[in-house]
Amino acid sequence: MIGPLLLIGAALVVVVLVAIVIAGRPQPMGAFGGPIIGFRAWRVGRFGALRSLAAADHWGGAARASICARPLRPGQAPHSAPAARCSCGNHALSSLALTRRAVAYTLRGERLLLACALALACALAASWLPAIVAVLLLVIERGRRERAIVYGAVLAWGEVALDPVHGGIQIRAAQMQAIALASSPVADRAAAALGLPAAPERSLAAVASEISDGSLVDPALLGRDLRGAAGAAIGWATRSIAARRAS
Repeated sequence: MIGPLLLIGAALVVVVLVAIVIAGRPQPMGAFGGPIIGFRAWRVGRFGALRSLAAADHWGGAARASICARPLRPGQAPHSAPAARCSCGNHALSSLALTRRAVAYTLRGERLLLACALALACALAASWLPAIVAVLLLVIERGRRERAIVYGAVLAWGEVALDPVHGGIQIRAAQMQAIALASSPVADRAAAALGLPAAPERSLAAVASEISDGSLVDPALLGRDLRGAAGAAIGWATRSIAARRAS
């Protein structure tokens, strides 16, 4: 009984290892048949400039080349972006719905940090009035920053890594360019300043496909390799168990 269980366990280990390799491996663009359309969010700054939510990156209407800015350890050689076992590259997600969920998660973290900071300020304040004024000002500023968030479609090409995440795929690319924004009062002004089209959110993917030569990412793209590896590993375990029983 132990022998078959060990074989099944070994097959599962093979599946997990293959999944890790596939998840972290940058794949050449040729594997996808052309550029990829992804989705991401920005905050709109002055003069319509697009700024990343979690970094100090500025986006315009031109293509962005990515480099890895992670500090190198002694003896470590620099690498091009994106790379395996690194988070470098221009980032996007495979669907607009997944992008909205990621933004909601980011905002929840920011609100938690804000609440902790305000609680500390109130505890340390000699008077409640300055603390209350500070709370109101920070809440107003936070609301303004959240209203400045816009969503859009990007085109990714060059070396590209596809990382499976919950609900879809994260795209990391050497080259990426904003090509359209989801229409809103803030996004419309930014699109006009950058010379980008603004489209209703429900038709953003269709507009991005029409104005570019890119294609949307099929989440099953990664699953095919993984299912093939899983089938091979399980088949090997089944054949081994059958051979042991026959002998």
